[in-house]
Amino acid sequence: MTSLRLDAIDESLVELLAQRMALSRQMGELKRSHDLMVLQPERYDAILSTLTASASAKGLDPTFLRKLFELTHAESIAQQL
Repeated sequence: MTSLRLDAIDESLVELLAQRMALSRQMGELKRSHDLMVLQPERYDAILSTLTASASAKGLDPTFLRKLFELTHAESIAQQL
């Protein structure tokens, strides 16, 4: 039963990532139409700080969360271009 729950959670993660990338593509279109930079370093730093604190509060390794978010964000940027 535990492996089935893990499978369901993994599938949910994939679905959430797909949704995030779809939104990233929409954000890319919006940013292009308003001549905005794709990468906004101040926002990235603020989000990373908030997520790292949230991960820590939930018992997750902040370094793991940082690596995961950096990969996710890099793909998000690629989707916006």
